[in-house]
Amino acid sequence: MTGRRQRRYLGKGDGPVRELEGIPIGIKEDEPIAGEPWTQGSLLLKDEIADASSPMAERILNAGAVVHARTTSAEFSSAPFTRSRLWCMTAPK
Repeated sequence: MTGRRQRRYLGKGDGPVRELEGIPIGIKEDEPIAGEPWTQGSLLLKDEIADASSPMAERILNAGAVVHARTTSAEFSSAPFTRSRLWCMTAPK
């Protein structure tokens, strides 16, 4: 966390408190966040790092949320449940 972001998180930053300030959230791994792993649930992309953030992730981060976790998804979000060679089954059978 950068110094500016840390000050805002601690309530010591400049400007008004943002809508999601300090709220921990999880973002699906199929949404890229710049500088973070971007596997999209695929073994082929297990070492991929995102160059840029998706518009959705950018809006959430700009609103002050703190990404606490990345949640898994089916390979390339191709199924309504999560079963991939990278993470196995994450929903009941």
